[in-house]
Amino acid sequence: MLSILLTLGVVVAVIFGIMYFRSPADICLMGGLTVLLVAGAFDPPTGPDDQRHGLTVVQGLSGFANPGVLTVAVLFIVADGLQRTGAFAWMAMQLLGVPKGTRSAQFRTMAPAALLSAFLNNTPVVALMMPVVSDWSRKHRISVSHLFMPLSYAAILGGMCTLIGTSTTIVINGKLEEDERALANAANEFFFTKISGLRDRINPDMIEDPLSKMEQAESLFDFCGVGEEEVEATIKSFPPKRTAGEDSIPMNVIKDAVEVLKVPLTRVINSSFAQNHFPTSWKCAHILPMLK
Repeated sequence: MLSILLTLGVVVAVIFGIMYFRSPADICLMGGLTVLLVAGAFDPPTGPDDQRHGLTVVQGLSGFANPGVLTVAVLFIVADGLQRTGAFAWMAMQLLGVPKGTRSAQFRTMAPAALLSAFLNNTPVVALMMPVVSDWSRKHRISVSHLFMPLSYAAILGGMCTLIGTSTTIVINGKLEEDERALANAANEFFFTKISGLRDRINPDMIEDPLSKMEQAESLFDFCGVGEEEVEATIKSFPPKRTAGEDSIPMNVIKDAVEVLKVPLTRVINSSFAQNHFPTSWKCAHILPMLK
């Protein structure tokens, strides 16, 4: 219990120091880690799975050997190199161009941000593009307040497109490589807990799992076949159109040939219901007017 309170206190102190004392984030985080390591030296864990005692040096410094952390660090170095050489500012100005208005400026801001965030970490991309976008908006007399939020959301979206685009996907991939089964079990347990909680909120007195009733689904209902009259009436109810549909067959031709089409269509529909199988061409809407 004491170690939990100490950890929570360190986390709150680190956040407080970053927010109110304007201390560098790396110094605050390293200071918090140092406090936890020192406390762990006086209260070492009794085993590898012991979470009631302090951290060991191996546990505390194992994060620096994580491939995800190293990948993020390398991407920050690449982004800083682009800024120091001036290549990033030049490339950003070339991509931003000359906007025609606020909407055009937002699109020109979002497109390069999403593109660069897919191949660089989105955090340094936003940090590097903010001064460039600020100067660019001032040059073209556009309020910068209309550009920073689209810039942030575009960077988030672009970062989620690739593995290296955001720190979250990199860390999750590292955990997945370490132990796929443990991660899958944790995800299953999370969703099971959420679903169980939702079920209890709907009906706390429910004893039987409602999912068990799905085993009796076959005896609860049966498909009813359609008749030729229903098929004919459905085809005739289509609005008249002279232009062809996606299958290049004009609707007027289908309605004129309804007496011939209704027999095979009825058989195909009833066979599909009976076998629980629908042709791929139906799913792809290759014969859209007949299907609809």
